[in-house]
Amino acid sequence: YAFGACGDHAALGRCAYYAMFRDPVKRMLSEYKWCHHDNFKDQCCTAHLGAKGTKDLDLKDWARTKGNYVVDHFRPYDTRADFTTRNPANTSWVNPIGLRQNRLKRRTTRDDLLLALNYLETDFAVVGLMDRFEESLLLFAHVLTGAVITETYTAVHRHDMRSKKPPKAEEDPETLAVIRAAVDLALYAAVERLFHLQVEATRAACPDVPPDADLRACLQAQYA
Repeated sequence: YAFGACGDHAALGRCAYYAMFRDPVKRMLSEYKWCHHDNFKDQCCTAHLGAKGTKDLDLKDWARTKGNYVVDHFRPYDTRADFTTRNPANTSWVNPIGLRQNRLKRRTTRDDLLLALNYLETDFAVVGLMDRFEESLLLFAHVLTGAVITETYTAVHRHDMRSKKPPKAEEDPETLAVIRAAVDLALYAAVERLFHLQVEATRAACPDVPPDADLRACLQAQYA
């Protein structure tokens, strides 16, 4: 969400990102449910059409409108004002992705995907996967703080938001094909590969821990 913010903090020295990624199909379906539940009040629900133009879309048109939601976070902007806004107190915050998408002058292409893939390799200290939530948080704490995060903080509350969406919409092959056509899936595949490399590198540092032990046991052995 905040990719690009390092440009505002260059004077502070080295800056790197970390992020949790979710499978693009699961994310699209979940966001659609959430936005209907929340009546499109969340800033992430409006896309470039605004709430009025988005809330009546079916899932297929919703997916077309949202486009390459994750890759768009990595796209360059013409001016700094496209990325951040300053409030009366002269502090800055990151513009919502919907507003940033409005200011992009062209549709996302595979060139944007290649740029995003390069950023993953050069600008990110660590990446996580929602499907590997606890391991991801363990890696975040390990890389960013040099500590083992407690189990209290790796617990996640799973919920199933109800929505007005037709119950069979997410099973429709044509609808799923629209979602899967996005280059977000190629980015996610690269994130998965990078995540597995991170886990392997972390485990390599604790050779005395049994290979079937969880990542927490490996990290605890390193910090013992």
